[in-house]
Amino acid sequence: MQTLEFNALVDENNELHLKLPDKIKQGWSRVIVEYEDAPTEVGSVHTRKLGLFKGKGTVPDDFNEPLPDVFWTGEES
Repeated sequence: MQTLEFNALVDENNELHLKLPDKIKQGWSRVIVEYEDAPTEVGSVHTRKLGLFKGKGTVPDDFNEPLPDVFWTGEES
C-alpha cells in the first residue's frame, strides 16, 4: 500500500476532482477525506516561513560530547 497526499478544492457540487499519477493502476482504491470545519486557503495547510528564529538559538561547544551516565540511568553516583 502507498499513500499520496493532495490538497484539493471542493467545488460547488461538493465534488473533488483529482488527477492521479500515471503509475497508479486502474482499479479500486480506498479514499480517505480529511477536512476542517473552518475553511482554509488553498496551499496554506503546510506553509512554513523559514528564518523566523535565525540567530535566536545557540549550540554549546560540548554538543558532540558523550552524555554522562546519570543522564541514562537517572541515578546520581
